[in-house]
Amino acid sequence: MNGPHILVDGQDDAEGRSLFVVSALHLAADSLAGIPVRVFGGDRVVRAAADVLYWDTGLQAEMLPSRLPFGEALAGAALYVAVTTSSTGHLPMAAVAAAGIRCLVAMQLPVSAVPPEQMILARAANDTRAFGNLIARALGRPPLPTWQRRRR
Repeated sequence: MNGPHILVDGQDDAEGRSLFVVSALHLAADSLAGIPVRVFGGDRVVRAAADVLYWDTGLQAEMLPSRLPFGEALAGAALYVAVTTSSTGHLPMAAVAAAGIRCLVAMQLPVSAVPPEQMILARAANDTRAFGNLIARALGRPPLPTWQRRRR
């Protein structure tokens, strides 16, 4: 895949939540049409989710092996995306920053108080639609349609 793409942290375990990210991409697929997705690392379950993302939405999704040097995985990325449980310590944040790539990382269970300006990320880390919206906005794409609740 050439051209700008979304690079997703593929870790899905006690710290990483890549399946959550893939679900958010699924919901945001219409807004992200034409932007390839690369998933760095990840096991066979994450690979299956990336395959389903492609089959259901047409978004190009490519798995990158974790043995690939991270700098090569970053090459050409427009956005690095990850969701974690309570820490970013396992993420290559310094490499992403050094490459000058936009970064969208949300934490599901912040260990300390979250400043009000960052609460949107805390909410989005637990709401796939909200996170998909943030991904679309970060890439200058239109937001997802909102769902209206029926009033009784």
